[in-house]
Amino acid sequence: MKISKLIQPVANTVLSLSIILVTATSFARPDPIFSAVVNNAETLIPKGMVMRLPANVNFHGIRGKIQLYAEANSEPGAFRVNLQTEVGCQSRFCQMGYLGTFAEGYANSYLDNLLRTPLIGQAPITLREGVRGQYYHFDPGGASSLPYAVILWEQDNQKYIVSLPLILNESRQEIIDIAVSMANESPIP
Repeated sequence: MKISKLIQPVANTVLSLSIILVTATSFARPDPIFSAVVNNAETLIPKGMVMRLPANVNFHGIRGKIQLYAEANSEPGAFRVNLQTEVGCQSRFCQMGYLGTFAEGYANSYLDNLLRTPLIGQAPITLREGVRGQYYHFDPGGASSLPYAVILWEQDNQKYIVSLPLILNESRQEIIDIAVSMANESPIP
């Protein structure tokens, strides 16, 4: 009898913490770098499409975490969020990569073009239950072009993409983490 009296408060505490953690992760908001994108989503995202944005964007370079800024652009059948190291920068040196979504026809032509870059390797990955993607490792081989990774998957009847450079050994996992976070976030209409 004494053991059950001790177990009940512990069980209630564990249940309460589980509910708090599930609630907190269920309603995560996109990383603050996307606030302008979220605030203007209605005008930015093409009609009939949705976008998913990661709750956390942690990306490191040689000197530590890289501060990224998001800038969105869209065209019929495509929505892209450029990640850059300076606000409003148009130069190549501050362009880090991007996140995006594409309608079916646009995605096929994009993928055909992408696969013209020298492919080092690829592997299937699971982003969440029922959502599998493909991880690609490219190396353009240019003096000013870093190897980079692309993760493509289909969700919400759209194609999604994450594309970032492979700066450090940890970059691969950071890119996968960003894609996993995107796939698990609620869509922004």
